[in-house]
Amino acid sequence: EKKEKVLAAADPGCGRVPVNKIIPFSAVDGPGNRTAVFLQGCNFDCRYCHNPETIGQCVQCGACVEKCPAKALSLKDGKIVWDEDKCCECDTCIHVCPHMSSPRVKDYTAEQIAPDLPYIRGITVSGGECTLQRDFLAELFLLAKQQGLSTLIDSNTKLNGRSTTYKNIFLYQSISGDAADG
Repeated sequence: EKKEKVLAAADPGCGRVPVNKIIPFSAVDGPGNRTAVFLQGCNFDCRYCHNPETIGQCVQCGACVEKCPAKALSLKDGKIVWDEDKCCECDTCIHVCPHMSSPRVKDYTAEQIAPDLPYIRGITVSGGECTLQRDFLAELFLLAKQQGLSTLIDSNTKLNGRSTTYKNIFLYQSISGDAADG
């Protein structure tokens, strides 16, 4: 059931995608100084996941609202509203979420991310599972390449249970293990 929700949330026509976090300057997400973009949503539920808060999509249940010590979350018209200025990034919202999700997600277009790429050697997109947003990846990486930047994905390389062809298009880092081991 969780996988269907994630796959349904994947944007098949590009446009805006849910971004969990952008690290403007990272020295650990590939060669050189890079911008790392973490997309929300994954088609696996691995118990050893390095970014478990990026697996699920927020279902607007509100379990995190009352627990937020900074009062950075509220529920308005059935939707979680995140006040980035109030947020102390304590991750309480993630720890209390029954869906292992983060309400601290913003939707971005490739054009909104690309201008934030000065003084870097490349861009790495991770998640969650970034290949669920393949049209977005293609658009973002085209913009990055136009700026002379290298591109990497951190991916399980499995989409709908089959290996993707992204191995031939992008450099990638594959997780070890079988989906059934998750």
